[in-house]
Amino acid sequence: MLLEQILNGIMLGMVYALIAVGYSLVFGILRLLNMAHGSIYAFGAHMALLAVAMQWGLPAAFVFAIIMTGILGIVIDGVILAPLRAKNAPNITCLISVIGVSYIIQNMLMICFDSTKKDIPEAF
Repeated sequence: MLLEQILNGIMLGMVYALIAVGYSLVFGILRLLNMAHGSIYAFGAHMALLAVAMQWGLPAAFVFAIIMTGILGIVIDGVILAPLRAKNAPNITCLISVIGVSYIIQNMLMICFDSTKKDIPEAF
């Protein structure tokens, strides 16, 4: 029981570290605080669940989720952020735009996949 809790704590810490590295990386390169990270991660998780539901298996589901999340990031940058950067918009404008994108992603996920708790099947 204690070992399980230690491993759970380590895994949760790694998730927090991944999110922090994502914020640091984006802010360091673009000088933009991307507040849509949580929604983008949730989108990736839902893509993995979709692939698992289609019986693709876990490795294929994770690869599919990575590809789809990358495509989402490219679309967000190309459609929302690149035009704002081209116009030298203030950082607050970019921040508000990204918060709006976050709300759009969250609501689309709730519409398409429902808002109930879902589990990924055990790998082992």
